[in-house]
Amino acid sequence: MKKYLPFIIGFVFSQLVVFPQGCLPEGITFTTQYEVDLFQINYPGCTDIEGNVIISGADIANLDGLGVLHSIGGNLRIEQNNSLANLQGLDNLSHINGDLIIGDIVWGQYPFSTGNPLLTSLAGLNSLVFIQGSFKLCGNYSLVTLSGLEHLAHIRGNLQLGGIEFVYGFTFGNPLLVNLTGLTRLTAIGGSLFVAGNSNLADLSGLDSLVTTGQHCWFDLNESLTSLHGLDRLTSIGGSLKIRWNIALSDISGLEHIASQSIQELEIIYNQTLAECSIESICGYLAEPGGTVEIHDNATGCNSPEDVEAACNEVSTESIGLEEEFLIFPNPAGKTVTISGNNGKAIREIIIYNQTGQKVLQGKPVNNTLDISKLRPGMYIVEMVTNHGNLRKKLIVQ
Repeated sequence: MKKYLPFIIGFVFSQLVVFPQGCLPEGITFTTQYEVDLFQINYPGCTDIEGNVIISGADIANLDGLGVLHSIGGNLRIEQNNSLANLQGLDNLSHINGDLIIGDIVWGQYPFSTGNPLLTSLAGLNSLVFIQGSFKLCGNYSLVTLSGLEHLAHIRGNLQLGGIEFVYGFTFGNPLLVNLTGLTRLTAIGGSLFVAGNSNLADLSGLDSLVTTGQHCWFDLNESLTSLHGLDRLTSIGGSLKIRWNIALSDISGLEHIASQSIQELEIIYNQTLAECSIESICGYLAEPGGTVEIHDNATGCNSPEDVEAACNEVSTESIGLEEEFLIFPNPAGKTVTISGNNGKAIREIIIYNQTGQKVLQGKPVNNTLDISKLRPGMYIVEMVTNHGNLRKKLIVQ
């Protein structure tokens, strides 16, 4: 009998252990702190909710009762929680297969925000890696940082940081947010990037790893936004580029690496201090526009398409001398390419983009030679980063 005792004890113990499981296909709504606290008792073993989760209650002050959650199959809505200061308690949540909405805009005769008035940070989302849908962050009037999102790498839908209502001019941003630090691992947005109505946002630092958006890029009515730095690695968008009503904006050079052919429509209006728009991506689009162009009511120098085109022509003339200082050969190339500078001019880095603007290779030539054997046959753009400026040339790989 003794030799069977461990097996009997193990069997009995296994019946007491609750294993992770999918649950609640119809979703669940939490409207009180009491409901949050009792979640693990009412739904033992429920770690992967299959439906939508709504957290919306005036007395909800913490989410500790949700600490067992690993994934949510639908949307996660966190809104109108008047006592919630952070999201600690969601520390094990890694995947959301729908939208993540932390404050939204309700449209009607007079739109209003469903933000969380005391939310100061997103601490608690530290394990979140992937959002299948969109991420909306609107009307959280105490939010000062996006810290807590450091592991978020992919958003399949839109990233919407704030919002505006065009008819009445209402803004629903996050007014204490000064930068986007916390999104440093985000490399791709499948949908659009909207940054609107964040009155204290100074630049876009925090989006430094973002390479591509599948649709539009809009920057609207951010009163303190002075530059678009933070988007310096963005090389491709799949829709319109709109920069509107940013009264302090004077520097858009953070967008200069966007492939002009990936822009489908251009609108730069009512940025009163913006005088310099002749960056490479804008110049390339104006030379061969793929859609409509609207440029007006900015500072002199960027007050019309003709102003910008004239400035682009001046920049092009100045760059001829630099272009003659650097050589790429052979071109077409095979497995290696030689990239060298005349008169001792050094190349700090080489970045190669494909025809859609996606970065496919980055490195520094060794003895003026760069290995390109991993590149498929086709046309590429080679960007040479030097102490005298950046220069782009076309390269054909056979």
